[in-house]
Amino acid sequence: MFDFGPTAPKTIRYGARKGETIPVGSHALHVQCGWRLRRGSSVLATSDGPTRAAALEPAVGLTVDNVEAIGGAIVIGLGAFRLNVMPDGDDDEQWRLLTRDPGQDHLVWGGKFGAG
Repeated sequence: MFDFGPTAPKTIRYGARKGETIPVGSHALHVQCGWRLRRGSSVLATSDGPTRAAALEPAVGLTVDNVEAIGGAIVIGLGAFRLNVMPDGDDDEQWRLLTRDPGQDHLVWGGKFGAG
């Protein structure tokens, strides 16, 4: 899950961190396919291995500069960083873009919701 936009406090309702208050962005990208975070030609983190929070820290708080989306693949520009989201099939959900408000519509790519 990647958060974007202005943050607001949210209390976690379940799991090991239940009751903890954390900042969440106005939008979140829930990724269920391959992804990688790059700075220039350097890959800082990927979906293929364990991700250390320290690897993502330099991109925290940056403003989204641009978004490119083609056939479900997404490139999100964050200053010198690029978050690449790479769908790996059409049968299952690949990603969804949500707002902080659970009552709002959200965008889903993959499976019966929009791939192909």
